[in-house]
Amino acid sequence: MTGVPDSPHVLLGAYVLGGLSTEDRHTFLEHLRSCPTCQNELAAAAWLRRCLARLGPGDWAQLAVRGAADAAETSQDLHDSNGRPTPSRGPLAL
Repeated sequence: MTGVPDSPHVLLGAYVLGGLSTEDRHTFLEHLRSCPTCQNELAAAAWLRRCLARLGPGDWAQLAVRGAADAAETSQDLHDSNGRPTPSRGPLAL
C-alpha cells in the first residue's frame, strides 16, 4: 500500500503487524503523534505483537488449521442445510 487512505486509522493493524511500506509507516507515525485514539488503540494492541513474536513455525501451522476450522464452523452456523442464511441467533437478533 502506498499513500495513506482517507482515514489513517485503518493503518493501525498493519502497523502493529509490521506490514506497512516505509512511506506509509512514516505517515502513520506522524499521524500517531497527534491522535489519542490511535495511541490508545496501539497501547491496547501491543500485546499482539509480543505474542506473535513468540510463535514458531509449528504454531503458525496450528493457527492456520484452527482458523480454517473456525471459519467452516461459522459458515455452518450462518447457513441451514440447504445453504440458505439462517436468522441471527445472537444478542442482536430481533
